[in-house]
Amino acid sequence: YPLMQLIIRDLIYRSPHKNDANAIIGHFGLGFYSSFMVSKKVEIRTRSYQEGAQAVMWTCDGSPEYTMENIDKPERGTDIVLYIDDENKNFLEAGEIETLLKKYCRFLPIPVVFGKEQEWKDGKYVDTDKDKVINDTTPAWTKKPTDLTDEDYRKFYHELYPTMDEPLFWIHLNVDYPFKLTGILYFPKIRNNFDVNKTAYNSIAIRSLSPIRSKASCPTSSCCCRESSIRPIFR
Repeated sequence: YPLMQLIIRDLIYRSPHKNDANAIIGHFGLGFYSSFMVSKKVEIRTRSYQEGAQAVMWTCDGSPEYTMENIDKPERGTDIVLYIDDENKNFLEAGEIETLLKKYCRFLPIPVVFGKEQEWKDGKYVDTDKDKVINDTTPAWTKKPTDLTDEDYRKFYHELYPTMDEPLFWIHLNVDYPFKLTGILYFPKIRNNFDVNKTAYNSIAIRSLSPIRSKASCPTSSCCCRESSIRPIFR
């Protein structure tokens, strides 16, 4: 528990939402515990932002037992190191990692960096000095409708569904009660020969930056709020 408190405190300190407690709820926990599904061992190396803080390393193999020791770490922050087991080596491939990041972290409000941008030079792709940010921290639904043009709405739609036709129309939502919800509801064109059982039209994709909480049924930041959080994609 002391180690997790240090990690969370450091993440909150660096988060742009550190002054908004509601925006922080649901951002910690399950993502960390799921690391044991693909790893034979997990290490957390962390150092607080506080001056003179001692860096520590927590190690666990998924059992109830763990070790914790002091380490040398010159910079503040937290490193989570996964020792991938033999059955999940595919998660070490760059393409697999980037696919997962784009699927589940595409609209996180904090930039997610994965490697460097590349350029074609001397017959091959080489890394540049520019970080490769794979997510959009300010997607269209977080902006005011007055700041968006029809072209902006269409561009965002085709970023999500590049093979789809132009949307028939869309509605920019801004709901305050009984829960807070901001979003864009797109209505795709339906062709005469479309099959509801074989197309993406028979589902709704929900993408969310933060948990959706009902003010009427759950006015506080209790456990039920965290469990009802809408995560990146449901189909």
